[in-house]
Amino acid sequence: MLPSEKYKASFLEAIAEQDSDQLNRLEGESYENWSSDFDAYLAYLKDESEGENMLPGRIQQTVYWLVDDEKFIGRIAIRHFLNDHLKNMGGHIGYSIRPSEREKGYGSLMLTLALPKAKELGIDPALITCNSTNLASKRIIEKHGGIPDASHTTPEGVIKLRYWVPTS
Repeated sequence: MLPSEKYKASFLEAIAEQDSDQLNRLEGESYENWSSDFDAYLAYLKDESEGENMLPGRIQQTVYWLVDDEKFIGRIAIRHFLNDHLKNMGGHIGYSIRPSEREKGYGSLMLTLALPKAKELGIDPALITCNSTNLASKRIIEKHGGIPDASHTTPEGVIKLRYWVPTS
């Protein structure tokens, strides 16, 4: 589902639940710019999905939230196209699960739900990346038919695995 005011309290609980692992940030890079005004954050996400009023360096993407019985579980972003940075670092699809809900199958469920939406945007296959140390994400991507491509090493020495995943 699209982000909603209805799940604000649960979303903010999930943000507070995070550890210092910046690679699994639930809010996405844009939330820190809007954290004092949740309505503005939701409006920004809507604008971003339409390619309007974008922050510098951002590209058009649609963010979906997975919610279970009023509880925010995680987010998944489908980037409508790739820039040079995303070709190595982020890919078409990026997702994160709140720490207390990891290893319960939600990442796989979110990717299953997102792939047809990517297909509707004309993306096939979708590039998805993960850190080489993120074995859970690697398993999810491979479960969905991810075909390995050349990896990329960041300036900080982090190895990013790159996969092409069919959307149909």
